[in-house]
Amino acid sequence: MAEVFGRSDLATRCIGFIRNVVPTPDPGYTYPPPWAHVPVFLITDTAGPIIAGDWLGADRAQAELSDRHWWPIVGHHLASTRP
Repeated sequence: MAEVFGRSDLATRCIGFIRNVVPTPDPGYTYPPPWAHVPVFLITDTAGPIIAGDWLGADRAQAELSDRHWWPIVGHHLASTRP
């Protein structure tokens, strides 16, 4: 948060979790199988990024990000907060 927004004290809230769970990996998979539940946080403070990049607003987000594995969480949140 400090790297992207220049602050580490921004208020957040968890809007969901991404599951990365592989109970039985393929036989050729030589690493320990992942078993992770990663939270997706919404920044509830007003803050803009301080690093360069193409920052998308809600109007472009679905068209450009809907193929990401975390999109269902963000898409649901955006749909539930629209007037």
